[in-house]
Amino acid sequence: VPRTDIDFTIMDIHSQAMLHHMFTFEPIPNVTQRTLNLGEMVLLQEEVPFVVRQLSQQGILISGIHNHWLFDEPHLIYIHMEARMRPREFAQSVADTLAAMITHRYFEEDTP
Repeated sequence: VPRTDIDFTIMDIHSQAMLHHMFTFEPIPNVTQRTLNLGEMVLLQEEVPFVVRQLSQQGILISGIHNHWLFDEPHLIYIHMEARMRPREFAQSVADTLAAMITHRYFEEDTP
């Protein structure tokens, strides 16, 4: 899923790097209806608390939060997630979180 709404620089140079969310659904041996669901999302720094909270509340484990570059503007953060659940449930949880990001106002309730 491309993230086309972010224009960014690295070391003050406009980057052409592709920003995208990535998800996989892997079968679990001897288990029906559930899969190992993995994902990576690229977020603006201010989006992280909201997205982590939304996904965690839906039973999705956040397994990593990190940057990829130094001196990027805006500062981009990548989160990794995993869950053993029905793939449709995982996909719907992620879709609901992405939809909620559009209307959420950052910093009002997310910062300590």
